[in-house]
Amino acid sequence: MKTKKLNRGLVLGAALLAGLAGFVVFDHFNFNSNKDEIKSVVEKYINDCAEASVTENGDNREALKKIVDESWEYNKFYSTSFVFDYTTVDDLRDSIDYIDDDETKRGHLTECKADINEIKVSKAGPNLAQAEVSYAVTFKGVGPAYFMGIDGMDDSVFNSVNYEDSDLEGAGDTRNIFNSLEYEGVVSYEDSATYYLEYKGGEWKLVGTDSHHPRFELLDKDGDFIDLEKYAKGDTSKSDKDSEGGNKDKKPVAVKLPDGTVIDIPEGEDLPAELKDLPAGAELIYADDKGSKDDSSADDSSEPESAADESSTENAGGESNE
Repeated sequence: MKTKKLNRGLVLGAALLAGLAGFVVFDHFNFNSNKDEIKSVVEKYINDCAEASVTENGDNREALKKIVDESWEYNKFYSTSFVFDYTTVDDLRDSIDYIDDDETKRGHLTECKADINEIKVSKAGPNLAQAEVSYAVTFKGVGPAYFMGIDGMDDSVFNSVNYEDSDLEGAGDTRNIFNSLEYEGVVSYEDSATYYLEYKGGEWKLVGTDSHHPRFELLDKDGDFIDLEKYAKGDTSKSDKDSEGGNKDKKPVAVKLPDGTVIDIPEGEDLPAELKDLPAGAELIYADDKGSKDDSSADDSSEPESAADESSTENAGGESNE
């Protein structure tokens, strides 16, 4: 009698193991058949956010909120995890709601495009998937503008390396000082962006992200680093980081206005307050390596003005960032 009971237990256990193995195999193949769909969901979301970030008036809040509402769902695990700090749908909505009307008027993006290099999809649990994405977002803009990053809204100027590494103490109110700044930049997510998805209601929805927040630089139209400290002070010459004109650590000795007028700057002093906002076409003049502006112009007394102009052209330290 005991033998019969034992045999029945073994048979039942074997049946359960076989059923579990069959389910695992089925689930594995079923998940693999969903990988392309998962990739498409992630790719569409990234591209849609980049496209919706471009506006004429700078206000992309409603467009981005619609994309988040359509692409994301709440998931208790990712929203309440004490082990990892995931970005969730609530975080994204809050980052959009945080922006007020005045902030959207400071600037706007003229271009924003996502370039996705690779998406690796794997199973993260029952009805859960994770997608490791390697991609970059390139953008161009005028003034501080918002775009959707992996963990919420990013400010194109104030979240840049240019601003974070600048010492703008004494520059006054920087809130609106960069409203006319023209720039381009790249936000790179190389093997650092992970999107989590859940199969819910017959479709895959995003439920969380995990990423090291990337640092990005702002460049001018020539591809040179924009020095926001100089820009805030009205100095539109090339950054010391990129200048090839030999003006690193030098102060301008004069300003040449678009009408040809040259205004001298006292030796060793910063740009006068009345010249903080240089008009388009104005040019900063630096002393050359052999002497001051006056010395270089005195070398040819027969043509002092042309010599000074020629010297300033050769030593201005590059083109304007404007």
